[in-house]
Amino acid sequence: MKSGKTGLVMAAMATVMLTASLALARPGGGPAGGPGGAGGPGYGPCGGGAGFAQLSPEKQAAYQKLAEAYYNKTAQTRAAVGVKRAELNAASVAQNPDTAKIEALSKEIGDLTGKLIAERTQFRIQVSKEIGVLPMAAGLATLNLLKNADYAGLAERTRKFANELAEILRAKGVPVTVNQVASLFTLFFCEGPVTDFDSAKKGDAARYASFYTQMREAGMLFAPSAYECAFLSFAHTDDDLSRTLDAARGVRL
Repeated sequence: MKSGKTGLVMAAMATVMLTASLALARPGGGPAGGPGGAGGPGYGPCGGGAGFAQLSPEKQAAYQKLAEAYYNKTAQTRAAVGVKRAELNAASVAQNPDTAKIEALSKEIGDLTGKLIAERTQFRIQVSKEIGVLPMAAGLATLNLLKNADYAGLAERTRKFANELAEILRAKGVPVTVNQVASLFTLFFCEGPVTDFDSAKKGDAARYASFYTQMREAGMLFAPSAYECAFLSFAHTDDDLSRTLDAARGVRL
């Protein structure tokens, strides 16, 4: 992979992936329909689930008060992250990417993310002192469940789904290349292989934007940028995948 411009844009892609699930969701938010790179759980207070249910009504009320204060305090920063991320997406898919602008936006997003991490750390410390550690029980239980999860099966499921999706689009006369690693995959609207930024730029960004918009209107959320990845999780059911493929069959490109 080439240095210089390629390095900056890849850094921007990393920034986008880091912030894809930042704090635009309040406690209790869930994943959006369909595989995607946005719309999942946000960078908000960790609460709810089994841990929250174990608290007394008084502590539940106290936690909700702390969470609401945290949410309000970080609202402006979270909104700024969303705006800068949208600007970065647009800059990354431009015909002639402005590397200076991409670098500046990546730095701004990184600085804002740092502020959110600091605020969340303080929130967790405050919860630990005033409420206790029970709100973390749900997270620990999730981690224990994931220890025995079938990651190889998830990767194979992703491979089959991504390839079937690509075949549906190719049947429309559209060149499509799929890059897939584990449960992550990216669709490039061009002939392959796609191995670096120069080859990724050959992808038809306008066609991808049309695909994204039509899929979103059908209720399936993919990443808005042609350079971002989509992903499957254990939460996606066979019905979710079937409905996503059905939606793709109705796309006009």
